[in-house]
Amino acid sequence: MNTIKIGMSVVYSGAWGYAPNKSATIVGMTLTDEPRSKYGKTVKEVTVEDVKANKVLFDLSDEHWCYANQIRGINMVDKPTLVL
Repeated sequence: MNTIKIGMSVVYSGAWGYAPNKSATIVGMTLTDEPRSKYGKTVKEVTVEDVKANKVLFDLSDEHWCYANQIRGINMVDKPTLVL
């Protein structure tokens, strides 16, 4: 996987990376020119390199936002979960 897109589920650490890990869905992304900036271009997809460079601001489904360096991983789901 070379890109991260809106709608993907991620694991992130809130409070600038100091809070326990939580899962949320990406609902928006801003690609910035400088690392850890709040201002840039609204996009639907970014590269893993953009994330590693900390040039992405994520809006999340739990009404929080985080910087790219707070993303701990991507939740990969091959099949829907069966709820009984």
